[in-house]
Amino acid sequence: MTITLTRGPSIPAVPTARRHRRWPWITLIIVGGCLLAAAPTWRNVAVPALVKFPTDVDQNPRYEGTFTLFIDPATAAPLAEPAISTLTVDRHVMGLPAESGSEDVVVEETIAFEVEGLPPATQVHQYVMDRRTNLNVADGRAWAFEESNVLDRSGAAWVAMPRDVDSASIVPMFKDEIGATFTASGTTDTEVVEGLRLIGFSASDIARPATEAYLRSLDAVVPLPRSLTFDQLKPSLLASGLPVDEAIAALVAVATPEDVTALAAMTAEPIPLEYVISFSGQTFVEPQTGAIVDVAAVTDRISARPRSEAVAPLRAILERYRVEPAIAAVIDGLDTIAAEPLPIFEYRYAQTQDSADEVGRWVADQRDRMNLAERTIPYALAIAGGAAVVVGGLLLLRSIVIDRRNP
Repeated sequence: MTITLTRGPSIPAVPTARRHRRWPWITLIIVGGCLLAAAPTWRNVAVPALVKFPTDVDQNPRYEGTFTLFIDPATAAPLAEPAISTLTVDRHVMGLPAESGSEDVVVEETIAFEVEGLPPATQVHQYVMDRRTNLNVADGRAWAFEESNVLDRSGAAWVAMPRDVDSASIVPMFKDEIGATFTASGTTDTEVVEGLRLIGFSASDIARPATEAYLRSLDAVVPLPRSLTFDQLKPSLLASGLPVDEAIAALVAVATPEDVTALAAMTAEPIPLEYVISFSGQTFVEPQTGAIVDVAAVTDRISARPRSEAVAPLRAILERYRVEPAIAAVIDGLDTIAAEPLPIFEYRYAQTQDSADEVGRWVADQRDRMNLAERTIPYALAIAGGAAVVVGGLLLLRSIVIDRRNP
C-alpha cells in the first residue's frame, strides 16, 4: 500500500510590501494628530508662560524742552517776566531680574533733570508689575522718590500700557507726584516709528495736590517754602489783581475793633501753602505690546495757594464787610486763586526722535518674539499637523485602492 501525505488548505501569505504599506499613513496620521493637538496646547500653556514683560528691560529714553520759572526763588515774589531755560531729561528704565519672578517684574526708573542755570536733580522710582498685563500690583517694594514712600499703584499703568490697547481704550495711569491715578484715553492720532504703527493716548488733569515726597525732591532744584508770611505773599496777591491795600484800608474804617485785632493776628502768623500740579501729555503706544515708544508732549505746572483751613477764618471776617467793593474784590480773588493757583514753575518736554527710534527698534524686536510665540509657532504646528493628516489620509486611500486591485 502506498501512503500519500498531503497538506490541508493553507492561508495565503500576505506579501511583505502589502503588510508594511499601512505604516507610513498610520505614522503620518498619528504625528499629524499630535501636532494639531499641540497647537492649542501651545497657545494655552506655553504662550502665557513665555509672553511676558521682560525682566531684563534696559532703556534710556531722552527728552528735551523748556523750564519756566514764575517766581524769584530767593524772595518767592513773582517775576515781572517768566524766566525760561533749556531742559533735558534722561530716563533710565531697568528691570531687576534678581528681584523679579515668573508672575511679577520689578522695574527701577531713574530720571535725571538738567535745567540751565540750576542744580541737577535726580528722581528714583520703583515699580512692581504683573508681567502678563503690564499693570502695577500692590507690593512693599513699590515706591517713589524715596524708599520709605511706598505706594499702592495696583491696577494702574505707568512704565507700559496694557497689552492689546486700541484707540477706544481708557487706561488708568498712576502719577507719583500726586500719589493717585488719572485717565489716559486713546485717540485717533497715529504715528509710525521704525515700521511700528503707533496709536496716540492723551491725558490732562488740573490742580491736584502734590505729595510731600515729591516736594522734597524738588527742594534740590527750586526750594518751595511750605508757608509764607503775609508780607511775602502780598506781592503775588497784588500780581493776581487783588486790591489788598484798599481792602485793608476799608476794613480798618468799617470793621469792629475785635475783627481788626483778629485780622492783625492772622496776618502776623505764617500762612501755610498747598502746592498743586496741573499736567497734560500725549504719548504714542505700540498697541500689541502696550509699549510706550514716543512721548510726544508733556507739560507739568506746579502752582501754590493758601491752604483752605488758613483762608477760612480770614474769609469769615471779610464776608461781614462784603458791601465794600475792595473787600468784595479780595473775596472773589481768593476764590479765583483757589481754583487757579499762583504758578511757581512749569516744564515742557518731548522725546527726541533718536530716542524714539531706539525704543522703537527694541519694541519691534519684542513684538517679533511675541508674534513668534503667539502666532508663528501655533500656526506652524496646526499647518504641519493638518498637512500630515491629509498626506496620511491620501496614503491610506492609495493603500486601499492598491489592495483592491491586487487581492
